[in-house]
Amino acid sequence: MIIVTSNFITNPKSIIQIRVDLTKWTINYPINDQHVARFTQQNSSPNTPNSASTPKIQIENEQYKSNLNKRPKATLNRQYLSNNNQYSVPFSHLKRAVTNNLPCFIIQFDSHISPSEFPSSVIASDLIHENLIQNGVRINPFSVAVLTGKYELKLGVNNKEDYSILILTDKWPTHVSNKRITVVKPKFVPECFTLVIRYVPITFNLEQVNEEIKRSIKSADHFKEIIYSYERSTRDYRFIVADLREYNVALQLGRIAVGNRLLPITTYKAANKMTYCTKRWGLGHLRDVCTILTLRCRICLGNFGPNHQCSNVLKCANCQLEHHSLDPRCDVIRRYRTELNKAVNMAICE
Repeated sequence: MIIVTSNFITNPKSIIQIRVDLTKWTINYPINDQHVARFTQQNSSPNTPNSASTPKIQIENEQYKSNLNKRPKATLNRQYLSNNNQYSVPFSHLKRAVTNNLPCFIIQFDSHISPSEFPSSVIASDLIHENLIQNGVRINPFSVAVLTGKYELKLGVNNKEDYSILILTDKWPTHVSNKRITVVKPKFVPECFTLVIRYVPITFNLEQVNEEIKRSIKSADHFKEIIYSYERSTRDYRFIVADLREYNVALQLGRIAVGNRLLPITTYKAANKMTYCTKRWGLGHLRDVCTILTLRCRICLGNFGPNHQCSNVLKCANCQLEHHSLDPRCDVIRRYRTELNKAVNMAICE
């Protein structure tokens, strides 16, 4: 304990003492002789500490200094890293969880022209983007521009707004650098163009919901019930809308009729993607790094080969119980999703 005493005060009762407990505070800058000279202990002061407590304080200070000398310097770094390692799942799992790749557009060049006469992928993508802007198609620059063959160029965007505009527009250029091109649009609808109809009464089954929604949205397809981990008095169904014009109009309306009720429609927020192996159907890694040699059956987990006869008895690769390995009601899957969602939210906030 260090006692700072004012030498300009003559009254012993008004002596100012500042006591610093070294066991609770750490000084992060070097102390030179000048600093030591400023703060000296006044043994002759009338307000000296109790002599009974002085040996105890000296022992504590000596023990603290001894621990500092014995402590390795790398310990601080290890503790700092462990405190900052806030994610409960590997970073590769986080990256895979939030990926949402949109399909690309294929630009086909005339096969009668030599490939050496084609512009580079970078120049071609820039020219196509510039032509679209001139024709009133306002999009961001392409995020993907890759030559996939002698006569094909793959172009992609990284947000569904630009993707929707490019799907609906008919103002694509027909020539690039005086070379004729043909644009091939994706033939499937990505998952991000999925809608959810909410609070459907349990008296409606999946087929009835399908029929009711198709009266309002003809391009609706791939209906699936959303399974929750808790009991609900109503049901939610998700479906893909192939016609992006219908998709946008349905979102603007906000409600569609099912039976004699107007039920709300919202966008579907896809769950964070899990990292699992399609070779052994377990969590934690992908197929290309799996160490087992034989493919496993997805249902019974038996060795899958030409002579495999499935027992049709469900078995989970994660908990060994009788359900599919990726069943959302599996306790292992629930815990993994909870940790994954928490880690993703923490990463987004940072």
